[in-house]
Amino acid sequence: MKLIIRILFAAFVLSMVPTVSVEAQGKIESPLERKARLEREAAARKKKQQQEAAAQRRREEEARKKAEEEAAAREAEQQAREKAAREQAERDSMARVREGWLAAEREEQAKKQAEQEKKERAWKVQSMIHLVRVAVAPYKMGATEEQGSDVARDEKPVHKVTLNPYMIAEYPVTQELWETVTGGNPSRSKGAKKPVVNVSLDDCRSFIKQLNELTGETYRLPTEAEWEYAARGGKMSRGYRYAGSNNLDEVAWYEGNSSGQLHEVGQKKPNELRLYDMSGNVFEWCADWYTDYPSTDQTNPLPKEPRGDDEYDVSYVARGGSMRSKITECRASFRRPTQAFNDYEFVGLRLAMDGYEGDLDEILTPAYEKDGIVFKYGQITAKEYFDMEEEFGAEYEDEMIDLVAQELKNLDLPKKDIYEMIEMNGVVIVYLIVTSDHSQKDKLAWIQQCKDLDLEEDPAVAELGARLYREIYEDLKKKNK
Repeated sequence: MKLIIRILFAAFVLSMVPTVSVEAQGKIESPLERKARLEREAAARKKKQQQEAAAQRRREEEARKKAEEEAAAREAEQQAREKAAREQAERDSMARVREGWLAAEREEQAKKQAEQEKKERAWKVQSMIHLVRVAVAPYKMGATEEQGSDVARDEKPVHKVTLNPYMIAEYPVTQELWETVTGGNPSRSKGAKKPVVNVSLDDCRSFIKQLNELTGETYRLPTEAEWEYAARGGKMSRGYRYAGSNNLDEVAWYEGNSSGQLHEVGQKKPNELRLYDMSGNVFEWCADWYTDYPSTDQTNPLPKEPRGDDEYDVSYVARGGSMRSKITECRASFRRPTQAFNDYEFVGLRLAMDGYEGDLDEILTPAYEKDGIVFKYGQITAKEYFDMEEEFGAEYEDEMIDLVAQELKNLDLPKKDIYEMIEMNGVVIVYLIVTSDHSQKDKLAWIQQCKDLDLEEDPAVAELGARLYREIYEDLKKKNK
């Protein structure tokens, strides 16, 4: 017990001595050293804490800067994307504008090309159609005496018809013309110059509608009265049984000479109006519904249409006969009732158009007659001559060219000189020369006199033209009676 007390007392005493301490390494340090050490340790801890705080601040600053840089980068990237999107949108917009311009330009070019192609097609079509002007006078329609004793009941009664001037095509519509207008050819017997066949009345009306839209003209089917008057030769008619002859083989393809085959147009002789194939080859649709003839005189009769219950009888008139027709069916007055909705391999069409309101006398006489004589010799100036050349020559040029060509077949005249004159001086003088009743010597002299002369500068030629104009007027007047 005493020992324990001693030990505790010694420990108490030792604890009261501040100058004595022991380091971990076993070194005894004094209180001052310990204090200094603790201060150093505290300073080190503080410095470390400061360093750690500074490092933390640096890290935070770096993080902040990095965050700001990343945000700035993201913003810049977003701005770049937005700018790129705006630029792309502008490029797309400009591209659309350019594409719109290009599309509009392409559309305009396509439109111009289509218009040009349409014009070229219209020119081509017009070149295939030659209309003959028909000067009109009252005529007897139906079973007139020259039509023979084998006429049918529907060709009676004979009645007088007066028409307005009109024009009718020289040939039936060819397959070439039909295909150029419509793009197709329904004919089973093919051939560009053959008449189009296998066409119903509605097909023909549709074709004419397309033709008029293409050309801007007003073509139509002829009325039955117009067709028969033209087939008979109009005012130049010589009273033939068929269109242009009493000998059917001269003017028509029919069962007696066609071998049952369709033939090209214009291979036979024309009639007095220089119309081909009015008899034979193909029947031709007319605008009239098939019905009985009236017993009274008719003035410019319009196409007859079905009435009431009659509309269920859809037969229309076809005229002219075909390559398979008997002789009697090719007569000028023969009528064939034809089902409008059928397309026959022996029925085609011929075009017609309204003509001038006046004939030759009505056009010339009021403006140029003096003392009852048109262009009295020696009383015309060069200006009047050329005024008449412009009006009269243009108005009747086709007729004069046809007649010149016809006369050239029968006259022994120098054709080279005549063709040169036509080119230089127009067809009027040439027509007058070759169709006049003067001697061959006078005709040759006139050709020589007119050749290579300037009509505007030479009054003598103008005077000659006046004399020749008077003769052409009298000649055409006589021919058209």
